[in-house]
Amino acid sequence: RRSRTTHMPPRVSPSSGAVLTRGLSELQLQGLPTEHDVRPVETIVEAAAAASGLQGAKAPLLEALARHGVQAAWQLQLADPEDWQAFDAPIGLKIAVKAELLKATIDQGVPMSELLRHFLLLPAADGTPPKRLRSIAAPFLSLLLVKPAERQGLMLKTFELTGVVSGLLLTVPIAILEFTERDAALTGQADETIEEGWMDALAGFVFVNLAFVTTICINSAMFVVSSGWQASTRYYEALMPIIGITFHLFAYGGIIPLTVLVLNRLFLWAGSPVPLLVLSVWSFVMMLCSTHFLWSFHIKGMPLELYHFPCWLMSIIRVTCAPLHFCRLSDAALEGPARQRALELRQLAGICESVVK
Repeated sequence: RRSRTTHMPPRVSPSSGAVLTRGLSELQLQGLPTEHDVRPVETIVEAAAAASGLQGAKAPLLEALARHGVQAAWQLQLADPEDWQAFDAPIGLKIAVKAELLKATIDQGVPMSELLRHFLLLPAADGTPPKRLRSIAAPFLSLLLVKPAERQGLMLKTFELTGVVSGLLLTVPIAILEFTERDAALTGQADETIEEGWMDALAGFVFVNLAFVTTICINSAMFVVSSGWQASTRYYEALMPIIGITFHLFAYGGIIPLTVLVLNRLFLWAGSPVPLLVLSVWSFVMMLCSTHFLWSFHIKGMPLELYHFPCWLMSIIRVTCAPLHFCRLSDAALEGPARQRALELRQLAGICESVVK
């Protein structure tokens, strides 16, 4: 009688002596650095044994690792609980080894530059306390903690959204100037008043700002597409000032003066100012309500970002945008929530302050 044999793929067990590797794709899924940490396991185990005080368990662990063919640190990063059970290492030494491996994960996955250290309120490399950045790009610095595979797409969406909206709004100041010239031709008034001249200058100011924002966003998006794939954190750090400038130029040099310009033209074109007065009061009330809830979100959800804002910008925000939150936007009120937000971001990024050099 002929027996049937089923060909099954060989199963790699911890005792088979095979090298523990699961491929680059799994490294990316786990958020580990895509470049292998090639340090020898002897270096990792010696440092872990010195940190944990378990010098006696060092030699048996090294023998077990050599018996199972584990030679580099990146293999230890991929070891699962079954593998560690086969290594038969004490729990204290196992935790110390993982702490040593986490240092390499931080250095390769999220490089701890001075900018990122100060943003996360971590001490500098020389041990000096962190300082506030006072940067207009502070609302976007948390993008530096995103995985490199996702960071490029988020940057592109930021530039695309800002560039598309500012490009669509380019036609508004041009249309207002066109209607002004048409009205002057119909009424026979060739000479403009001083007020109309200032409004025309404001329309030109808005057009120039929106054109700059659109151009910068398009150019930046093209460069991010061509050279931003799996780029380092320092690459995207250089983009942060560009994002900050375009955002604030779009908001304070485009949207706000454009609103003033449109309301002014509506008053000039209206036959009766009463409906527009009602509209103005309604718009003012809606603006207060919307800014109140918007800055409530910023204070509760983004206190760390507000904590790193420039002083002059925070003064403008307290007076104009969020008068109802004047006290909550003070430095003393933001410091506690900012530290809590920094701790949450460090935990999400897998950054432990005790293992950051």
